[in-house]
Amino acid sequence: MTRKENRPNETGVGEISRPTKGQIVQRTESDLSQTIILANMRHELRTLLNAIIGYSEMLLEDAENLHQEAVDDNGIGLPEDFDWRNTDTLGFKLVKILAESQLDGSIDLDRDEGTHFIVRFKIEESH
Repeated sequence: MTRKENRPNETGVGEISRPTKGQIVQRTESDLSQTIILANMRHELRTLLNAIIGYSEMLLEDAENLHQEAVDDNGIGLPEDFDWRNTDTLGFKLVKILAESQLDGSIDLDRDEGTHFIVRFKIEESH
């Protein structure tokens, strides 16, 4: 089968040519890259939203002097070499600022089954 070129015919209307294998591969690679980028963005947003919801719940609950909350993600988790304390992502920056600076607490990371952040802080009783 011969590939048609996009040249005007006698009527002046161009004929549509079929894409080459190289063009198809290039489109497929582009689609795959976009899918990966979107999946990573969804994961970042989901992690951030889980942290915000967790902190909102902590602030609304009546608590004793020492309070502990866990934010879990049982998905693929974080890579072993990922340093969440020194990252540029907004979600982790917000979690760190809220837990350590605003609540004067601590954060521990457990990677045994997915990703589990445990936040500990003291709540002063108001009289």
